[in-house]
This record gives sequence, structure tokens and C-alpha cells, in this order.
Amino acid sequence: MKITAAVPRGPRQPFVLEEVELAEPDDGEILVRMVAIDAQDLIAGGKTVRGSIEGDAVPAGFLPRLPRMRANGSLPVEKLIITYPFEEIGQAVARAGVAVEPVLVF
Repeated sequence: MKITAAVPRGPRQPFVLEEVELAEPDDGEILVRMVAIDAQDLIAGGKTVRGSIEGDAVPAGFLPRLPRMRANGSLPVEKLIITYPFEEIGQAVARAGVAVEPVLVF
């Protein structure tokens, strides 16, 4: 597939936008879409861009909420996992990225 990418030309050189060929994702890989951010809208709108490492949750506050979320339907576990019998471990590994989490059942 063809994509537009910011390509570096050398150390301390500006990036150049070019159309490049990108291979389709292999098994076990996913394609992540990158989007540009309008800096003026970000600043003028008082918006914040924030990164997250593993959700940045505080376990003492977050974990007790999970059963309530599951009970009231706001945590649709069935949409987040795909279960596989242990004998199908290879298929589970190959499908990583299709489900949020492939789960082996013993």
C-alpha cells in the first residue's frame, strides 16, 4: 500500500514528506493509523495531548471498579477477548491484535 511518510534525509536535517510503499501487516502485526494534530486548534482550544503507559491506572482505585463495570454493562469483556483451547495456542498467537487479548482456556 502507498502511504505518505515523513522521511529523514540525514542527521539534523528536516523531514521530507514522501509517498512510500508499506507492506501489509504480517500475521501477529497490526497497522496503526497516525494522524496529524492541528497545533493551533490544540492551543487555542485549550486541549491537551496525553500519553499513557499501560493505562496509567491506580490499581487500588481502578480494580474494585471492574466488577461493577462488568455488572452494569460498561465493560464488555466478550468484545475484548477471544478464547482458545490450549491445543490451539498457535492460532491464538497468530490472532494477537485481532482481539485485544487472546485468552487460552485449559
